[in-house]
Amino acid sequence: PMASAKHDKEAQMIQKLEASTEYDSDEIRVLLDVFNSASSGEECLTLETFKAGFSDLIDAIDDLVLSRIFFMFDHDKDGIISFREFLVGMSVYQRGNTEEKLRFAFMMYDMDEDGFVDKQDCFSMLKGMWKDDVTGEIRPEHAKEIIAYVDQVFDQIDLDRNGKISLDEVMTILLSKTDAEKAQELLEEHQRDMAAVESKVSEEKRRQKDALMARLEAMKAKRAVNGDRKSVV
Repeated sequence: PMASAKHDKEAQMIQKLEASTEYDSDEIRVLLDVFNSASSGEECLTLETFKAGFSDLIDAIDDLVLSRIFFMFDHDKDGIISFREFLVGMSVYQRGNTEEKLRFAFMMYDMDEDGFVDKQDCFSMLKGMWKDDVTGEIRPEHAKEIIAYVDQVFDQIDLDRNGKISLDEVMTILLSKTDAEKAQELLEEHQRDMAAVESKVSEEKRRQKDALMARLEAMKAKRAVNGDRKSVV
């Protein structure tokens, strides 16, 4: 009876999450399994368990980038992430519409939460995404590319030329109905330059699901192998 009640409760939770996110029930169950594994059976993730368990899935290795993503997922700002917070955050991060992704990116870049993003905020985030996987440092030529890219973005979006970008400016420029094609081109360019953080899952729903499920299964297998090695030692 207890097992049945637990199963029913989980099924109800999955049904609600399926209605409020872009994932289907199969994906939610796999994500729940991986979430429980990463949290060691706890009902939440700390910043450290999030970094350790999901850097592969999010395609980010830089500490600052992962910390900012964790901050964005932590909706109630209590320092931990519940499964619902994790799933809702991942849904926006991977499959949100243009406005949702723009809002998410802006808030992630707004490190001091003052409602503005300046050039240093942009450079710090992009620098973390372009770090060399081996040395952990950024190459000089990449630093120059980032500076040029940030200058270009500010030229296009900083309407009042005060050296800061507001969310209103972002939405005005990038969601303008009279400039829809330019907005889409700029967003796509930004997403390419953020490739280390952007999901590699295809826009096509079927391919998105297959890719996500494959990666999650690989993570589970990797953890199982590591667990076997520890038991042998």
